[in-house]
Amino acid sequence: MPSPRRDAHRAIIQALGKTAPELAIDIARRYQAFLHMLVPTDHPRLALPEPRPWPPPDTLAPTDRIMVRLPPERDLFRLHTSSPSKIELALADCVTLLEDGFDALPADARRTWTLFWRFLASTETRFPAAPLARALALLDDIDLATGGSGPWGMLGEELRTLDLDPDATVDIWKIPRFLARV
Repeated sequence: MPSPRRDAHRAIIQALGKTAPELAIDIARRYQAFLHMLVPTDHPRLALPEPRPWPPPDTLAPTDRIMVRLPPERDLFRLHTSSPSKIELALADCVTLLEDGFDALPADARRTWTLFWRFLASTETRFPAAPLARALALLDDIDLATGGSGPWGMLGEELRTLDLDPDATVDIWKIPRFLARV
């Protein structure tokens, strides 16, 4: 079954559990945003996956975007004549890549992506650069396997080429939908 997001989905699962207790019910995905949909867990053969921290792909619009400003390098002798790079990213692109390969990522990368999506749901504006760079490197592998290299890959490349302090952060802010470039 797909991700349960409505009361009707919950009712179907309950009805299946009562009318066909020998039936195995596999839920394909669950999302943090819909955990309030309490799925009955008393069915002996109900398989519930861990909830995904990002929103369901079909709930994201092309205008759901973030702006990431890279941290300055730590080379004190290098002259910085321009402001730090900024990269605009579509959240749907990241979700597409994560939907395809999240379960295959190492535990620390899954943890970083979970923290990243919790971060986006908060009012914070700074996220640790080093773990994001490592998680993006693994996301690049998924992206390359699907034949693409988009803005998320560019962000990973930029972060990996910078000589950063270990505690460096990237500034991230959500772009209001009416200002997003599509």
